[in-house]
Amino acid sequence: MKQLELFFGKRCVLCGRFFEPDVRVGKRQKCCGSAECQKKRKKIQERSWKRRNPEYFQDLYALYVKPWRLAHPDYQKARRRKRCREIKTQIRPLTPIKSIRLHLRCNWSFDEIKTQIMRVTQARGSIWVDRC
Repeated sequence: MKQLELFFGKRCVLCGRFFEPDVRVGKRQKCCGSAECQKKRKKIQERSWKRRNPEYFQDLYALYVKPWRLAHPDYQKARRRKRCREIKTQIRPLTPIKSIRLHLRCNWSFDEIKTQIMRVTQARGSIWVDRC
């Protein structure tokens, strides 16, 4: 068996195929790099970790979170309100904040009223003016 591993690489403990181990992991690597085997290996590793550390998830909520939440009942509402304000300030308004009056010399025909609303667009250092 060792001769085969020297020639073909290592054998995956889950699927049985030979693979070339990652140089960073070396002899510790027991599973090939296929997505299916990695998913199985991860699930096995999580189960074994939970068996070794059974007290990790127990009473965490009852010991720390629940008393803190009872002592700070409006924390979540205030946090959501603050976050909502932050998001609203990050979104640009649909209407322009400042209006600009431009006096243009051009040979466009104007209606009876001599003022017209035009759209001003700035792009790459130049300004474009067109009718809305």
